[in-house]
Amino acid sequence: MKQTDQNIENETTLARQVAHDIRSPLSALNILKHALANQMSDEAIEIMSGAIDRLNAIANDLLNAQAVQESTQDRNLMSEIRQVIDEKKIIHGQKIKIEFVNHLGKLSELNCMINKADLQRMTSNILNNAIEAFEGKMGQVQVDVNIFPFFFEIAISDNGKGIPQHVIEKLGKEGYSFEKKGSGLGLYHARKVLAEVGGKLVITSRKGFGTKVVLRVPR
Repeated sequence: MKQTDQNIENETTLARQVAHDIRSPLSALNILKHALANQMSDEAIEIMSGAIDRLNAIANDLLNAQAVQESTQDRNLMSEIRQVIDEKKIIHGQKIKIEFVNHLGKLSELNCMINKADLQRMTSNILNNAIEAFEGKMGQVQVDVNIFPFFFEIAISDNGKGIPQHVIEKLGKEGYSFEKKGSGLGLYHARKVLAEVGGKLVITSRKGFGTKVVLRVPR
């Protein structure tokens, strides 16, 4: 077997193992959620349920169980994206103000070329990048969702330190990260998934003023 084939087999095995191993702590979290239901607010239960569902979706995605099935289905984009934002608010809400702006009006369900797990993962990873750019300082992030005739956009903007132009050109390449502690996989995954369906990842930034990352997803 060629070395490349062996690497692919090893990565596939690892992905399946991770997906399998995630199931146990997820089951424990689900039991804990029900056990503490009377002590938690409705909002907390909803956020916790959403987080558990997202982890389940990631595990399923690793096993390729539902990625194809969920593509091109009508889904409530506002609910799915807000779920991710609510998670970040719980973790970072004391220092980072996250504002969600819906430009879709009453329209919330759209036919999407990307499955739910990938859509939420991309949004989560880019929000993490924006939050980490503040390096523990106070900051503001805005998430705008807009619709156009053939695609919709998720635009995530921050008022952080910004990114130099020569670095922007490298972002999205596998393994490259602007931050030393980053893996570079978040933007790489987003660019790859969008490219596969004819979408686009656009990054603009001005050093000292902030960064804007746009996910352009075909309808």
